[in-house]
Amino acid sequence: MAQSTRAAALEQSPVTNKIASLVNVDTGNTNRAERLAKLAMGGAPEILRSRPAKIDAAVLHQIRGALAIGIPQSIRIAFFDDADLLVQITRSERFSKGGTTYVGMVPGIAMSSVVIVEENGVLSGNVNVLGKKYQIRNVGAADHELRQIDVGALPPDHSALPLWSGEKSSPMRSRNSAPLESAIQTASDDGSLIDVMVVYTPSARISQGGSAAMNSLVNLAVAETNNAYANSLVKQRVRLVYAGEVNYAESDFATDLARLQGTTDGFMDAIHQLRDLYGADIVSLWGNYSGGCGLANLMLDENANFSSQGFHVVDRNCATSNLSFAHELGHNMGLQHDVFDGNAGTTVTPERSTVPTAINYAHGYVDLNNRFRSVMAISAQCDAQNPVVHCPRIPHFSNPQVTVGGAPTGNANAQEFRALNDTRDTTANFRASVNLAGAGTVIFSPARYVVTESVGAVTLLVTRHAGSTGAVSVSYATVAGSAVAGSDYVAQSGTLNWADGESGTKIITVQILQDRVLDGPKGFTVTIETLTGGVSTGAPGVTKASAVVEINDADADSFPPGCMLPLTGWTFPALGWSVATDTYFGASCSLKTNSAANSGSARIQFVGNFTAGTISFARRVSSQSSNDCLRFFIDGVEQNIGGTCASGLGASGETAWAMLSFNISVGAHTLVWSHEKDASGLTGAGAAWIDSVALPLGGAPQIQSAPPAGGFLNIPYSHHFAVGGSPTISYALLSPSLPDGLTLNTSTGVISGIPRALGTFSGFVRAFNDAFPPFAQQPFVISIVGAAPSAPVVDATLTDNSFVRISASPATSAGSAPITSYTATCNPGAITGTSATSTIEVAGLVNGVEYSCAITATNTYGSSTASAPAIVMPVATKPGAPFIGAAIPGNARAFIGFSPPVSDGGMAITTYTAVCDPGILAGIGNVSPVVVNNLTNGVRYDCAVTATNAVGMSVVSATAGVTPSTTTQLTLLGVVSRKSHGVTGAFELPIDTAPTIAGAVTVEPRSIGNGHQVVFRFNNTVDTRVSPIVLDAANRAVGASLLLSDTDVIVTIPSVADASRVAIFLNGVNGSSRVFSAALGFLVGDITNSYVVNASDINGVKARSGQMTTAGNFLFDLNANGSINASDIQMVKAQSGAVLP
Repeated sequence: MAQSTRAAALEQSPVTNKIASLVNVDTGNTNRAERLAKLAMGGAPEILRSRPAKIDAAVLHQIRGALAIGIPQSIRIAFFDDADLLVQITRSERFSKGGTTYVGMVPGIAMSSVVIVEENGVLSGNVNVLGKKYQIRNVGAADHELRQIDVGALPPDHSALPLWSGEKSSPMRSRNSAPLESAIQTASDDGSLIDVMVVYTPSARISQGGSAAMNSLVNLAVAETNNAYANSLVKQRVRLVYAGEVNYAESDFATDLARLQGTTDGFMDAIHQLRDLYGADIVSLWGNYSGGCGLANLMLDENANFSSQGFHVVDRNCATSNLSFAHELGHNMGLQHDVFDGNAGTTVTPERSTVPTAINYAHGYVDLNNRFRSVMAISAQCDAQNPVVHCPRIPHFSNPQVTVGGAPTGNANAQEFRALNDTRDTTANFRASVNLAGAGTVIFSPARYVVTESVGAVTLLVTRHAGSTGAVSVSYATVAGSAVAGSDYVAQSGTLNWADGESGTKIITVQILQDRVLDGPKGFTVTIETLTGGVSTGAPGVTKASAVVEINDADADSFPPGCMLPLTGWTFPALGWSVATDTYFGASCSLKTNSAANSGSARIQFVGNFTAGTISFARRVSSQSSNDCLRFFIDGVEQNIGGTCASGLGASGETAWAMLSFNISVGAHTLVWSHEKDASGLTGAGAAWIDSVALPLGGAPQIQSAPPAGGFLNIPYSHHFAVGGSPTISYALLSPSLPDGLTLNTSTGVISGIPRALGTFSGFVRAFNDAFPPFAQQPFVISIVGAAPSAPVVDATLTDNSFVRISASPATSAGSAPITSYTATCNPGAITGTSATSTIEVAGLVNGVEYSCAITATNTYGSSTASAPAIVMPVATKPGAPFIGAAIPGNARAFIGFSPPVSDGGMAITTYTAVCDPGILAGIGNVSPVVVNNLTNGVRYDCAVTATNAVGMSVVSATAGVTPSTTTQLTLLGVVSRKSHGVTGAFELPIDTAPTIAGAVTVEPRSIGNGHQVVFRFNNTVDTRVSPIVLDAANRAVGASLLLSDTDVIVTIPSVADASRVAIFLNGVNGSSRVFSAALGFLVGDITNSYVVNASDINGVKARSGQMTTAGNFLFDLNANGSINASDIQMVKAQSGAVLP
């Protein structure tokens, strides 16, 4: 290459050194530079070179205003000494969390692209130019790094694994026809936004340099994807609704994709609850992988059931460097690789159709001649050339209608843009959009914890998701189950608080106690309720959530635990037993009979409530054979524990340790172990031992849940009466006064249904089981009230001159009654607009002012909370089309009349252009009519008019026909009052042509000064000098002079008194017998042409104060000095009350 990148990029701007620089090379800390280089380049062979830099984010902040009104801005990014780039930012866009995306190009270089995201001073960016890729990356805290990467060193597109075809980011193919196991939200999104959730591994976060750096990279990937959509005429955009870390260690692409989408496999299962909370249509997992860039499920058939497979996995290094995030999303949306990799078809329901159709255009595109490929194309075809062709991806989805450097980006079989537009309505409704602007939802994450008795404590995580508006709090408390407070855990209660704008996780710590019974698994729950600040724990009406803590007794417990007495529930009615360490079956001790006299006994007894199950224990005996006997009784019935005694089923003599078990039924039972001695002497140790006793204990019902909360009319309601105890609990409604539409499930204890009546309902619910006569009951009072709608979700905005149109997804819940209206409120100013639909227009905004606009939905029960605000800035636009008037012929010319457009676009119209065809001949003017010269006499022309302001030119008006001629009749086209305004030039005020000066005439509000020019404009050149007659209201002559200028007759009136009228008459123009006349009133300050100077005129000048004089506002420059200022206001005040006679 003959010239450097720097030369190619900078030669187009001779003032590059005056353009603000985004980065400054950080040379002050060599150790830091080395550390950053190692962090960035470790395990990243694609990085060719890098260096640390300091970012000046203010450079980006300063150009937002100009970008908002469509004016591109240039900045400088000095990546390296030979890559000092001048880039042009063409547009910016705020994203949901307060950051901004900047998109642009390197001027004059085809296929160049610039995408930068910035949030709170953290930047990530990609610049592609001349086949090279440069990056800005945050690497932790405020540290940034500039890099050049080699895309060819990224993992290959092809995979050697037979499971996958194409690149290792290739799809797992699916033709999904099975129904979903979980409910899918009904379609409500219009397809303009696809909500995406990104989760990343701890390894990815560490490699990237921290959470802020990782989140910035995610935002960049989203921005690049949307930029590719915009480049390719794709209608949809992706919206990041959640990004966060998931506690998972990478395996490989296929394993991780299966675990990501699995709901009950124990890997990343909590992701699915988050997906529902945030309404994410597609879930993306980012990690550190080798041998490929990603793997996704491919939607071969457009089908709502594919929602359960809307998942993909991406390598962190490839996500933006290789556009792999956009690529994998494409597979989830039905896109395939280029046809060189495979030409399989896809079934979609095309736009504006309801019929599923087989198509073959959902493929990527490769251009070998111009050496590029689209987002979905892989490198296989380029690699197959001899020699190999390097054809990097460009940020385009295939579209034959879009060119890059003059080359189309698609063909008949490569129209990815069209396929995306086909499937977007289905993809966008994998999950209905949710409002993320409210107080949010508080959940346990996870909702199940399994610990051992010896763990010491369990830490439960409670996280605020899907909204952070306002301060909120929840109360928490432990609730006993089969685990008992004081014996198995220490009861806890308290309050968790989140500040306004705060999300994230709080912790609850519960101490776990190690009891003295081998009693098997047991558990308790922790609940959160008493919500404040509008926070929820799920669907409307659900005001409580719980997590389950399961305690396993599988650790090495001794019997008794801790080798100590007493034992809970055990008694020693006769000569006792004690703890022994001389022999044991389990861990380190056992229970042993105390020494007993001849004909004596040692007994131990346990009385308790049992579930149906198995009693087990170990026993050993060392005593006189046959006569000294260890016996075991259940409810007084001896059980066989050896059968070696002289009578009965006990054990005697020298009997080794053995584990025994016995079935037991539900209910209360008494267990007795008794070692009985006869009258003869001792043999052996004269003792018995038991160890490792495990008892299937049960319990009477205990209602553990709080009473039911209130609910909302016509909104699903559910409450679970959580009950401890065993065996199985049954429920009964003692007072059948549940709200209409709700029922009690007597097996599960769940009240559910949809309330159909307002009011307060009370009663009792009883819980009981067959084993234990005691029952538990709880009173309830359920109040059903009407609910306002949920908040809408802003999908898109369209700004115009002083105006914004906000489109929102309808509220996901209408509340208890149909929505009657939507209201948008824009601040500052609390300017509102209301509509019966979720598309609302707000007018009366000020161009160039940034507004925060939010939407509420209203039904008969009230209004919703506000949606997340959309940040908009109305800007001036091109004017509307003028209204065509008469086209008057002249000699080799035509005079095209028109009326101004309805809207000037928010900026003064500077010129009107009339164009006549054939020949495309044009004329320019400030007022009607505009003359078009150099026409051919006798030829008919069709003429139209456009209006131009500082933004641009309007569309053309309708046409008027005209035929120029040498014999055209002399016609007066119009009369104007002309006045010079300082350095800004002369401006003309059209006046009427009535022959009398009485009645309604045009009022000239500007200072008379050194006189006025009144211009009569004709359709032909005036070549006969005439003397004007100028009369005042008393028909007295007023002095005047005359000047001919082509088609204009200019009458100059040197001096006219204020608050006076004149009439001007022209006789004999070009020998005509007609008299041409005009009447004009002079009243300084009467801007409103009302013949009186009053408050309306003062307010009009005040509103324009501080402006320069232009064709649109010259009337307000009363003293004709070129500026509208306090002097003009004072002139109006001084004239206040003056009247035109």
